[in-house]
Amino acid sequence: TEWAAVELFRNAFRHDMGGDELHVNASVADRWFTFCIREPKAGEIDPTQWMQPLQKLSHGHYSLGLRRARNIITAHGGELTASFDPGSRMLISTISLPCSTEMS
Repeated sequence: TEWAAVELFRNAFRHDMGGDELHVNASVADRWFTFCIREPKAGEIDPTQWMQPLQKLSHGHYSLGLRRARNIITAHGGELTASFDPGSRMLISTISLPCSTEMS
């Protein structure tokens, strides 16, 4: 799951951030760990393209990283979601994973 979170960061820095900073939040509530990245974007983003590999090819980049990240998170019982908020021009990517809050 660490690889999936790193891929979100890698993707954020690879594409135009709209000249602003990333906002990152991690929390645990109701037995769920949530990791959220909010990225300012210069243009409109369509997160549904995440599941369409090989759309934009460049040297060493085949648009497979986010697809792989989603599959890793799903395999661990979690969910990777993305949405674009046009009002704030933010791409909001969220990893949610089940977790135990019990101390061992």
